[in-house]
Amino acid sequence: MSLLSGISPLGLDTPLPPWSPYLFYALPSSAVEQLAGDLDYNQLMGLQHVSMAKDLKKSDGTRYLKEKGWRGVDIHEVLRHMNMADNKLMMLKLLRRSDWLNLMGLMDKEELLPGLKLFGKGSLLRLIGYLPKQLLIKMLMSVMSLKELVEKMPLVEIMGILKSDRLPVRELVERLMILEPKYLRFLMEKITGQAVGNLSEAEMRPMLQRFKKHRLLDGIRYLPFKALQPLMMESFKQDPQLLMAMSDHFLFRQFEQMDRQQLMLSCAVLDKEILLQFFSQLPDTLLVQVAALANDSLFSKYMLSAQPNVLMWLGEQAQAMAG
Repeated sequence: MSLLSGISPLGLDTPLPPWSPYLFYALPSSAVEQLAGDLDYNQLMGLQHVSMAKDLKKSDGTRYLKEKGWRGVDIHEVLRHMNMADNKLMMLKLLRRSDWLNLMGLMDKEELLPGLKLFGKGSLLRLIGYLPKQLLIKMLMSVMSLKELVEKMPLVEIMGILKSDRLPVRELVERLMILEPKYLRFLMEKITGQAVGNLSEAEMRPMLQRFKKHRLLDGIRYLPFKALQPLMMESFKQDPQLLMAMSDHFLFRQFEQMDRQQLMLSCAVLDKEILLQFFSQLPDTLLVQVAALANDSLFSKYMLSAQPNVLMWLGEQAQAMAG
């Protein structure tokens, strides 16, 4: 079962333009040869692709492919005379959606990342919300320092984290010992309700360890934020898994407060397989643009190995126009 199975295609933040006859996509490879005799090349590709036809006219369309026993155009020549910058997207629109996804599976993650620009912020947040918490924390910490995160934590969030079972009394007291002595004395007085004079840290440590955890927490809630923040910083540094104790609401709120560029940057730590799941939610008109991010070398190899019929058909159309 896929990570995002059951999710319907995303609604875009802005309306799509009306369908155009020039957006001729999702054409099965098996139908290419049938179309060759029924459709005029320029009509099919649109006037904006006339430059491609001119490029193809320059190729030697009468050569034979002896290595596979095929007769007709040389598909290597077809590709060699293509202007990829102008024609890659057009060629992709002749393929099926599954072909685009197959090509994207061959691309490096770095090539796919710019495709996240095709998602609005709301769409990205919706997809991110399906990811496991540990992965969300990894994404968050890739764009935010620990200090920035702690500074954003309200008291209720801090107290919720300190209640975690990962912080038994002995561990909690060890974290408290990084505080200045005046804060430790303040804490002792809040817990006991009595003045403690000038007790040293060595004297207060065993006293604090004898308290139940709920009494320690009752005193900690009165500490000022400038004391709580270093306490939380040290706790997270000593045990990064303590970040899992953050509430889901607070964690997701951090992503909601990011702009779209920050959200995209946080997605850079995701595995390619997850990014492909994200992209699979795009409608065809946008998914094909992600596939078009493939570098020219990879795209050429893919077309030669997986889509030779398409290249042969394009070459035959160019031959017909030249004749």
